[in-house]
Amino acid sequence: MDSSLQQEYKTDLEENPPKAVQFLNEEQKILDGDDIYEYIFDELPKYSNMIDSTETCQIIEGLEWMQNVFKRSKYILQPEIIQKILNLMISSENVEVKILASKVVGWLLSFPSVNIEAFLQHGIIDYIMDIFPAENTLILSYQIVSHSSEARDGLIKCGFLEKLNEIANPDETYHFSMQLSAIVNLPFDNPPPEIASYLFGHFQTLICIFNEYNDDYLYSKEIINAFFALVKSCDQFLYAFMAVDMIDYFLNSECDDESYLSLLFQLLTFICNQTQKYAYSLVEKKAIEFTEKHLAVDIPEVLTNALIFLTDLMFACPETIDKVFDLEIPITLRDMLEDDETKCGNLIEVLSFAIVMMAMGSPYTYSRMHQLGYYSMIADNVNSIDGLYIKWTLRILCKGFVIGKDTENDELRFSLQANEELITWLESLRAQDSVDIAESAAYLLNKIYPNAQVPVQY
Repeated sequence: MDSSLQQEYKTDLEENPPKAVQFLNEEQKILDGDDIYEYIFDELPKYSNMIDSTETCQIIEGLEWMQNVFKRSKYILQPEIIQKILNLMISSENVEVKILASKVVGWLLSFPSVNIEAFLQHGIIDYIMDIFPAENTLILSYQIVSHSSEARDGLIKCGFLEKLNEIANPDETYHFSMQLSAIVNLPFDNPPPEIASYLFGHFQTLICIFNEYNDDYLYSKEIINAFFALVKSCDQFLYAFMAVDMIDYFLNSECDDESYLSLLFQLLTFICNQTQKYAYSLVEKKAIEFTEKHLAVDIPEVLTNALIFLTDLMFACPETIDKVFDLEIPITLRDMLEDDETKCGNLIEVLSFAIVMMAMGSPYTYSRMHQLGYYSMIADNVNSIDGLYIKWTLRILCKGFVIGKDTENDELRFSLQANEELITWLESLRAQDSVDIAESAAYLLNKIYPNAQVPVQY
């Protein structure tokens, strides 16, 4: 990716402090916490007066100071100071002044605050609409729309969606996807049909760019992020996204960018958790097979999100558990955990995956998972189990004791008695306020120590 494009939308976060204000670091006056706000409060009048000066060097010094301190804080400025800075950005004939003022404005718009209201009152929408997408308007529109539904509504009413046609092409993929993700960053509350239709049309253009004009899958992370924001912003958009099968383009792509894949699995998880209908739709679209193809990767973040999706999908659609097993996914995960070279660091996610399979699957699936070593894996790592699955974990461990198989039960009992971590965990659960958990823990302890008759403590 062109790093210069990313830098624009970061509002120069990594930029070195201007020379005129490096003394701030030397004197250590800008600190973490509240000290920086006290410092700004004390010094702001001085530098605010500087930007009123007729001397360009004074204006530049004042803006450099503001740029350096505001990028370290979320400071609320008085409306009159905001108006001064905005006027310099719009009207100054000095290029350096315009650039510095633009950077200060970008920082002041980079978080939700009343700063945005002041900018709206002083005409920033007119400025953006007059020259978009020229100069700094791409960054300004991104910042203000991302953090203010009022600003978003104002820009849309002024024709901003139509303005986006100027960058709706493969050459502007990065900017187009960033602008769209900004528009849907905040929730929509039943947008008017004409606006919803026009905006969704832009996303249809973006998916075509991704699918037809992007052999190298450039900016795939930004594209998938825009669609993730779209489906989260409004049920209406989620419905349309699924109705026209947009997810197919992503499931059928060969893009292997790790950031893209991580976000895609988060998107799939979100969709499957909305309705069971959508979950089954993902199964029909071979989302399980897609996930299986990307599991054997040495990228913890991708593996984490893939496992979370697969676990949630099995929970929503228990009928899929056999398919997951038939694809030998449990074997793949077990081998990854045991292989020193892969160094799979996703034990918590693997445990959750195994618990859902063993708790919701058929007796046959439970037996096969037990044979693969997942029963022992769960028993040996109880302190790593997600709290949501405690009851299911107790049920799974209890199911290990089978009526009529005395020899196997004795072997299991001996193994569990030697597991100090498990016994300590069960003792702590036995004392919990939750009656169900306390009784289940006591029941399992009685299975492990049949002659002890462990009482429930609550």
